[in-house]
Amino acid sequence: MNTRRCNTTPAAICMLVAAMLTLSAAGAAPCPLAPAKVKTADEAVARAALAIAAYRIGTLKSECMAMVANKQKTGYLVDVREIHNEACGGDPMTEPRAFSVDVAWNGKMKSDAYNHQSYLPLVCPKA
Repeated sequence: MNTRRCNTTPAAICMLVAAMLTLSAAGAAPCPLAPAKVKTADEAVARAALAIAAYRIGTLKSECMAMVANKQKTGYLVDVREIHNEACGGDPMTEPRAFSVDVAWNGKMKSDAYNHQSYLPLVCPKA
């Protein structure tokens, strides 16, 4: 299994992820996203972060989430986990999974964030 955590990936990728998530608050991320092929765990994490911003998935602040990309036959499954610390709250001994974004090799994405039971296509938020 190829696992990649944002806090252990190159700093440039983590900065990109944080910038993309910040777009969500400003409503500046484009929706819907055009699919873009992914080849690496870093690309999958970056695409998932952009999707989280564009589709406004979840309620975690960017500094309170970690992403772990797991390689699969069809692409990468990016788990979004809650960071628990003094700034974010919660038990620092835990890092529960909030939701996942399935990033296919062809760039198509779906998530279990909507119902936590099945992976559904991403839906643009209503204005």
